[in-house]
Amino acid sequence: NNVGKLGFGYYLLTPAAFLINAVQTPTYGTSLLAGRNGLQSSYRALMRASTDVLKGGRKNRVKVNGESVPGGLSNEEAAAISQAYIDGVLDRTQLNEAGLDPEEMTNAEIATGKVTRAVQIIMNGFSTVEKYNREITFLAAYRLAKQNPSILNKGRDKYTNALEYAKDLTTKSHFNYSASNSGLLFKDPKFKSILMFKKYPVNMYYTWWRVLKDSFGDLKKEGFSDADIKDIKRQARDQLFGLSATAFATAGLFGVPLWELWQWVIGSLFDQLDDEDVDIPAGERIRNYLRNTSLALGLPEGVGEVIYKGPLQALLGIEIARRLGGGASPFSSPVAADDEASLLFKAVEVILGPVGAMALNIEEGARRLQREDVDFIRAIEISLPLGLRNILKGIRYTEEETATSLAGLPIVDDISKFQIFMQVMGFTPAEISRQFDLNNARMSINKDVLNRRLKLLTKASIGVLHSDQELINETMKEIEEFNKKFPTMPIRSSSIYKSAQMKRRFMNTNELYKLGGVTSLKPKDLQFYDDKLGF
Repeated sequence: NNVGKLGFGYYLLTPAAFLINAVQTPTYGTSLLAGRNGLQSSYRALMRASTDVLKGGRKNRVKVNGESVPGGLSNEEAAAISQAYIDGVLDRTQLNEAGLDPEEMTNAEIATGKVTRAVQIIMNGFSTVEKYNREITFLAAYRLAKQNPSILNKGRDKYTNALEYAKDLTTKSHFNYSASNSGLLFKDPKFKSILMFKKYPVNMYYTWWRVLKDSFGDLKKEGFSDADIKDIKRQARDQLFGLSATAFATAGLFGVPLWELWQWVIGSLFDQLDDEDVDIPAGERIRNYLRNTSLALGLPEGVGEVIYKGPLQALLGIEIARRLGGGASPFSSPVAADDEASLLFKAVEVILGPVGAMALNIEEGARRLQREDVDFIRAIEISLPLGLRNILKGIRYTEEETATSLAGLPIVDDISKFQIFMQVMGFTPAEISRQFDLNNARMSINKDVLNRRLKLLTKASIGVLHSDQELINETMKEIEEFNKKFPTMPIRSSSIYKSAQMKRRFMNTNELYKLGGVTSLKPKDLQFYDDKLGF
């Protein structure tokens, strides 16, 4: 539980976390409801249920059978929701799994500083959204089943009453995070940190797999009748359409399950089919293709980005596709911990979980404190929990009127007040996110070209050192081709001979002064180092 509290506080104690959570009902809830009720009826039922649950919100709730339920509902609906709470369907949330319940936090704990009022407010927001999600989905499913009881006996699962159907649909839409429903690894304390936040993506991918299996699998092997198979496939395909449509609307191609894997595969195919001189990152290849195709069809250039990251991100101007989409694998990090996070950081975050990432961030903060060109607040920013870090970023963006790199250079021209506000909430402005993607792509290409250049330079200098004319001739042909492809980074004859001379000098110096292969050491300083080491 302590690890759960630590991880939750570090990663999810931001308004963005519970705002993202609110999208689960109009996406997963609607899509799964659509299987038996149709997309239009499902949306209508969810809209009505949302209005009723929010209207009977925190201050207007009533006690029914000892459980707190939204006020203003019929006696039958209130009794059904209370029974769902009693049966543990509506309170199996991520917050409870982390061992946190804001309603159990006493004023004494807040007064003694164990929990700040601000933290309690955010936790209340997260908990409220999770419970409202479940209550809304349950109420919509319950009402649809009461209106049309025939849906209970069609499809893979049969239900005896509306209560059973609503409970099952709610669990399938919002998942069961209780310990008893977890796999063995999730229950093992040793893996608590590593597998934190992984239940949601695992459940999400299982939902997609189940719907795809029912849509296209051979159900006769499971003993279903032809009539049942027809119902199961129709329901599953309606659900698949709903999942696909809402995934695209909220995240574009990032809504495609395992999109990051498919993106890599597509990028690899591009590498094989075209004659590009450098390895262009897969994401940029796909973005270029979408942009060029849009222009060829007479559409605005931005249409390609709408397809890539979704209409919602284009509308709001904040990076939301990676947060809402199902494109990452279940073992990816839960959120982008930092816009400038390195590949090593992301790998550590995946392998060691949030606690390992926290340690790495604290170490990075300490390293930045040693830099004279980075001020104190900017240095410690990276080591703080996401909630505080986002607030500091918002303040910095306001003061600087833009976002800047550690060196103080502007990343983008300007940022709107709305984008600054959303950064404080926990959402990176889309323009900044795009610039970081572009920066990373440029650095990737630059690294690739410089590596090629270094290999050719080394190969040529070795030929010169050993007077190997055949190797020199072979390498010079490759260098001539390289210079044609990359005229801004040419390899000149002077560079080759200079490299050869340096290598010869290093070899001679190393042998003469016994430097042990460390070419960065200066012979004149060697005695000083050895005296200090007592050697």
